[in-house]
Amino acid sequence: MPLVIFPLLLVALFWTQPAAAQSCTEIRFARGASSADITGAAPADGVLCYSFATGAGQQAQVRVLEGRNTAFSIEGLADARDDLAFRTEAKTYRMRVFQLMRAARDEPFRIRVSVTGDAAGGGAAWRSLGGGGTATAQGQARDGRTEATFQCRAGGLARVTMQIHGEPPAGLPKRDGESAGVVIEIEGRAGPRRFETVLTRHDGNDQWWDAVDAFGSDFLDAFAAGRTMLLRGAGGAEVARFDLSGSAKARRAMQATCRF
Repeated sequence: MPLVIFPLLLVALFWTQPAAAQSCTEIRFARGASSADITGAAPADGVLCYSFATGAGQQAQVRVLEGRNTAFSIEGLADARDDLAFRTEAKTYRMRVFQLMRAARDEPFRIRVSVTGDAAGGGAAWRSLGGGGTATAQGQARDGRTEATFQCRAGGLARVTMQIHGEPPAGLPKRDGESAGVVIEIEGRAGPRRFETVLTRHDGNDQWWDAVDAFGSDFLDAFAAGRTMLLRGAGGAEVARFDLSGSAKARRAMQATCRF
């Protein structure tokens, strides 16, 4: 079986237009409810703004339930999404709703915003997505701002991506073209496994880092059997820590789709 290459990509998402310049409709939860659905019509040209307040250390999820061309951005976290889970701070979040592709008319939408209490273990469970010959697994780090996405495609091509929302953390290269060695540590029942790679930073509209080293099935098997996954930057600094609940299911989905 050929060796599978996993470029490691970290992207700093950005808020493309300040929401403070427009009035935001407050999202209110019914007494005892942990979620609320908002409905409306995403304008053909323009955005709608909503806000919701959270406490520190809660788990939030925002998902587009209806509206094929509808997307949202959350200030300081992510841009142009239809589904996002994150660990909250004690603050009021602003969310823009808009149409992703240029349209001739408004589009009705329904978006669900959920905020629950502190999740046991700190991180969100890994979610598996599939379709079109692609298998994807997404997980949220304990810090609430780092999201990892593992993806493979049928035919043996696979990629692993990690997205950083906000300022790049300590321990990663800071300048365009700069490289640094990092370590991915996976802790499981059989003890820790270490996977070394080199990240190179690239600057453009986004900030991102990629790895050119190869990760094979041994990495995915350790991921599936692990309890936590830790990314260490230069000098051993902790960049992000992930709980691996749900990783075994994600691994099975990748094997079924990509045959490795």
